[in-house]
Amino acid sequence: MAVSQLPTPAAEPDAGDRSLSGSPQTLESSPLALRQRLLAAGLWSTVSRGLGIAATLAINMWLARLLPPAEFGQYLLLMSLVTFAALVAMGGVNRAVVRLISESLAVGNRARIWQTLRWAMVITGSASLIVAGLTVVGLWGGSAWLFQTAFSPALIALVAGLVVLIALHQVAAEVLRGFHEARFSNLLAGQVGGPLVQGLFLALLVTLAGVGKLSLLLVVAANLLALVLLVPVVVRSLRRTIAWEKSSDRWSLAKRVESSVS
Repeated sequence: MAVSQLPTPAAEPDAGDRSLSGSPQTLESSPLALRQRLLAAGLWSTVSRGLGIAATLAINMWLARLLPPAEFGQYLLLMSLVTFAALVAMGGVNRAVVRLISESLAVGNRARIWQTLRWAMVITGSASLIVAGLTVVGLWGGSAWLFQTAFSPALIALVAGLVVLIALHQVAAEVLRGFHEARFSNLLAGQVGGPLVQGLFLALLVTLAGVGKLSLLLVVAANLLALVLLVPVVVRSLRRTIAWEKSSDRWSLAKRVESSVS
C-alpha cells in the first residue's frame, strides 16, 4: 500500500530574512509613491544647495566690502587651497563610504557597516593630518612667493585646522547619506561646508564686523569656529542614526528609505 507523501511546508524565514524580504506595504513601489519620493528628495537637495550657494555669495560680497583688496584675494586663494587639500585628504573615502554602507544595509550586514565607519574615520583622520602638515610646510616656505606676503604662524595653523575639519565634515555627511539621512547630509555637504556651516560662518562675520575691523586672520578663525561649533551636532546626529539602526534590525531597507523622505 503506497503512502502518499504530504507536502513539506516551506521553512519560515527568520527575522533577518523577513527584514530583507519585506512585505507588500514596505516594498510598495507604485508610480505615485516613487514620484513623490523623487520629488521630495530632489526638492530638498535643490533647496539645500541653493541655500549653500546663497550663503557663499553673501559671504564673498560681505568680505569684498570689508577686507582690503589684497587680503580678499588672499582669502579666495586660501579657500581654493583648503578645498583642494581637503579633497586630497578624503582620498575618495567620502564617495566609497556611501556605497559600502548602502550595500551593507541592503544585505543586512551590520558588522560590515561598523567596520566601514571605523576605517573611514581612521583613514580620513590620518590622511587629513598628513595633508594638513604638508599644507603648513608649503605655506610656511611658499606663502611669500604664492601670495606675495609671509603668513603668520597663527594663520597657517588655522588653515591647517580648516583642512582637517572640512575633510571630516564631508565624510560624516556622506556617512549620513549612506544611512539615507539625506536631509541633514545635504545641510552638511559642500566643498567648504554646507548651508549650516556657511550660515553660521556668515553670522559670525556679521558679529565680528559689528565689533571691530575685520582682518584675514579673523575671517579664517571665524570659518574654523563655525566648523568647530557644528562638531557636537554632527556627532550627535551620527550617534542617533547609528543607535536607531542598531535597534531596528527587523526593519527593511525599503521602509527605512520610505521613512527618511516622508
